[in-house]
Amino acid sequence: MGIASSYKRIHFLEGVIMVVLTERAFRFSLFISQLLAKAIPVRGAKFEKPAFRAGFLLFC
Repeated sequence: MGIASSYKRIHFLEGVIMVVLTERAFRFSLFISQLLAKAIPVRGAKFEKPAFRAGFLLFC
């Protein structure tokens, strides 16, 4: 195993770690935004729960 291949492996692992951390941060921010959307009522807004849940399932 040469130096170039070890650098490639390190770069690959950094990419995997970034994707995992980004996905977790996205899910957390999505969860917080959903809590805020439920806590702060918008005057005149109508929410359709089946459509909302179907959209949320795309990110799970």
